[in-house]
Amino acid sequence: MPKILDIINRDYFPLEVHRDPYIIWVTELSVCSEFKKLANDFSSATVLRGRLIHERVEEILQKNGFECEKRVEKQVGDYTLVGKVDCVHNDYGVVEIKTARDLHTSHLVQTAIYMWMLRIDKGKIVLINDHENKEYDVEFEEGYVMALDENGRIQEAISFDYDNEVPMLVQQYVSGKYLHPFNECDSCLLYTSPSPRDRTRY
Repeated sequence: MPKILDIINRDYFPLEVHRDPYIIWVTELSVCSEFKKLANDFSSATVLRGRLIHERVEEILQKNGFECEKRVEKQVGDYTLVGKVDCVHNDYGVVEIKTARDLHTSHLVQTAIYMWMLRIDKGKIVLINDHENKEYDVEFEEGYVMALDENGRIQEAISFDYDNEVPMLVQQYVSGKYLHPFNECDSCLLYTSPSPRDRTRY
C-alpha cells in the first residue's frame, strides 16, 4: 500500500511528457531563463500548497460567476502560445491568484499576456499568503502595464508595447536569448530598475 504523500505527489506532480516544440506556455514567458534555474529548487511542498490554495479559491469564485481554469491559445508566428487563466469575469477582467509572499514582476507579466491574448483591458492580481491578503488592479497605460494597490499607488510597473511585446518575447524565447527580457525581473541578479513604488497614479 503506497504512502498517502506518494499518492498526492503522483497526482500533483505527474511525469513530464514529451512536448511539442512549437507550443510555448505563457508561464515560460513571464520569467527570465535565470529564474527558471532557481525555480527548480522550490520544494514540492511549496508548490503543492500553492496549488491547493488555487483550487479552493477558484472553487469559491466559480460559485460567484467567475469562469476559472480557462485555457487560452493564440498563434504567434509559427508558434502557439498557450495558457490557463486562473479566472475571468466581465467586471473584473483577468484574475490571477498568487500565493507568493510578495508581488513580483513575473505576476504582472503573466497577467498582462493573458489580457493581451483575450483582448481584455483590465485585470486583477490576488495575493494570498500566510502574512496578508492583497488585491491589485492591473491596467495598461501609455506603453506601461501597472499593478496598483487599493489606494491607486503603483506597486509594480513595466514597459509593455501592447501590440508588439508578446511577439517579441516569443522570438527571444525561441532564439534561446530569453535572459532578463524586461531589465526589471526582481528575481534576477541583474535587477537594476528603479522601484516604481514611490510613484502615485495621477
